[in-house]
Amino acid sequence: MARIVGLVMIGVLLALILRWAIRDIRRIAASRPRSLSTGDPARARDRRSRRRRGTLAPEEDRRGILGFLESREGVEAFVEPRTTVSGLSVVLVAHDGEWRRFSLQDDAFLRELAERGDLRVYDAGNTGYPERMRRYRRGSDRPPDDTP
Repeated sequence: MARIVGLVMIGVLLALILRWAIRDIRRIAASRPRSLSTGDPARARDRRSRRRRGTLAPEEDRRGILGFLESREGVEAFVEPRTTVSGLSVVLVAHDGEWRRFSLQDDAFLRELAERGDLRVYDAGNTGYPERMRRYRRGSDRPPDDTP
């Protein structure tokens, strides 16, 4: 009798271990991007996490971005990385230094504009912001092409 109880307990333990292993395999598989074009795994995890919690990512103002691009010359994009305090965003800077910040869900729309050749995109964390943007903010009367 003791032998049967021991075998049943071993069977139950094996079933639990198998269940945990399958759950972990599914979790790992779900955290991987579906293809290389979907972007980095952190972005995919963020989308899934937001879906589970029922929270929405910030709305993209694609009309605003296109409007800024169409109404100004020499626009460049400076992508600001996602932080614990703020989501992914982009600062569009025109040739005269006028700028505007837009929230993004991901960088797919910017990549699309860059591939079409409508926009040059930089990583603000690596390149910083252009001097013309600071001059515009201070209201300097120097022309934007003036080199110090």
